[in-house]
Amino acid sequence: MVRSYNRRGADSLGDLRHQNPGAGPLLDDVQQAQLWQALQSPPADGGLWTGLKVAQWMSELLGHPVSPQRGWEYLKSLRLRLRVPRPEHDEADPIEQEAWKKKLQQKTTRLQAQYPDADIEVWAEDEHRLGLKPVVRRVWVDEWTTPTSEVPGGYDWLWLYGFVQPETGKTKGVDSAFCPH
Repeated sequence: MVRSYNRRGADSLGDLRHQNPGAGPLLDDVQQAQLWQALQSPPADGGLWTGLKVAQWMSELLGHPVSPQRGWEYLKSLRLRLRVPRPEHDEADPIEQEAWKKKLQQKTTRLQAQYPDADIEVWAEDEHRLGLKPVVRRVWVDEWTTPTSEVPGGYDWLWLYGFVQPETGKTKGVDSAFCPH
């Protein structure tokens, strides 16, 4: 600093980093659009997109090696998030599920009208399955998407019923039964 001051005066003491804009982005707008298109389908090796795979894709496009960190940074800059898909049975029918929800609401309303002095409670039930379960990996999706993955059936079931009243948290249990397929 002293040598710079002696040679150029007080102007040499300032922080000149603000005058250096740094390196430009690796991918221009067109190349980023190409990356977005590539991310809409599985990578060449199948599997799921990762920072490493994006960096390899970028290396092929640019003709020089790209750090895996840069691949991750581009995934984040495209506003993608790592999310675990919600398991969804491969035979699930969303239309039928919505119809069931409407029917439940209609039935509880009808029961409340039929028995105005009674407390009508809706209880939720769930069962626990034992056996092999598929491994669900995290996937990169835009921040507005809730990913789902199909889960194949074919388990031996041990029915363990548990009921919960959603508003109060009150629980009840019922005996179980083994049902092999």
